[in-house]
Formats: sequence, C-alpha cells, structure tokens
Amino acid sequence: MREATSRWLEPMLSEAEKRDIAIWPLMQRASIAAEEVNWEALGEPPPIVTAFRKYGTVPGTELGVTDWITFGQLLRDELEWTDYPDLPPDDSAASG
Repeated sequence: MREATSRWLEPMLSEAEKRDIAIWPLMQRASIAAEEVNWEALGEPPPIVTAFRKYGTVPGTELGVTDWITFGQLLRDELEWTDYPDLPPDDSAASG
C-alpha cells in the first residue's frame, strides 16, 4: 500500500473504530481474486502471489487481494464523509 493511501485511510479507520463500524464486510466487497490483478502493470507481485502461482492453491481456497482505494471509497460512503476526498492525493493525480 502506498504511503499516501495509508494516510488517506487512517482518519476514516479511526472514525470507523469510534463508531464501531464493521470494516471486514467492506474489505470483502473491495477484494478481488489475485489472479484477476494485472501484476505486471503494478510491478512485481508480492511473494505470496508468486508462491501461489508456482505451487497452486489448496482446493477450496482462493487468494484474494484488497483494492485499498475501493475499500476507502466504501468506507467514506459508510461514514457519509461527502466532503472527504474520494481518492488519496497521489492516486488522484495519477489517474486524472
């Protein structure tokens, strides 16, 4: 996770904790199967992804990854923070 993304998420996570908002369901909604990620576009995949590619998975399991931007947007909506940026500063500059 990029540092800017972490800084962007931090106040929302703190507020979610104060309000006792369950973040796990939001993380699940923001997760995608690791094999669907274009790792080459993002750089080198994490070691766990490399290991799963090499050795396969245990039947009945799936390796998923969290899209932290999507998670943050879901959390922002849950908190109803309409005035809070919907993207971290670094990521919004890169995508727009």
